[in-house]
Amino acid sequence: MKRLFKSRFLALMVMVAMVVGTARCGLIIYKERRDRKPPKPDARKIDPAVLIMDCAWLLVGIIPGAVALIIDFATGGVYLSGKTSNLRSGDSVAFRFRGPAPVDANIMVIVEDRATRKAVSSLFMKDVSRGEELEDKVILSIPESIDPGAYNLALKIDGVTKASWGLNIEP
Repeated sequence: MKRLFKSRFLALMVMVAMVVGTARCGLIIYKERRDRKPPKPDARKIDPAVLIMDCAWLLVGIIPGAVALIIDFATGGVYLSGKTSNLRSGDSVAFRFRGPAPVDANIMVIVEDRATRKAVSSLFMKDVSRGEELEDKVILSIPESIDPGAYNLALKIDGVTKASWGLNIEP
């Protein structure tokens, strides 16, 4: 009886460790990396913080660490998101929207503080209806009022960040 209890307890602990291990992987923390293909081999840059965090789960157990590593490498959650662009206030950025909108949505492009993820400036905002097509190319201008520093250019759909790019505003 004690042996059966020990094996059930051990199985339960392994399951809990797996759930906790995967809940702390880069895919969960960096939502903008979700549902994107891993970058091409020549463009892969691993995020050291995510890799260290995943490897730390190996100390808890082989299974949680391996699960976290497998999920992050398979989904691209361990790779840094895109490039960082260097721009000046007043410079322009072009966005391409292709095809009809699949659902009714609110689309926003904002500049947000990289550290706090709080919006600094809204560059584009539009409510679109299902089937509506936006202009093929939208030119956005970085406002003169933004101070030099590190920011993110974020594409939000219905308030959820779907893509984010590093943006350094130079003096």
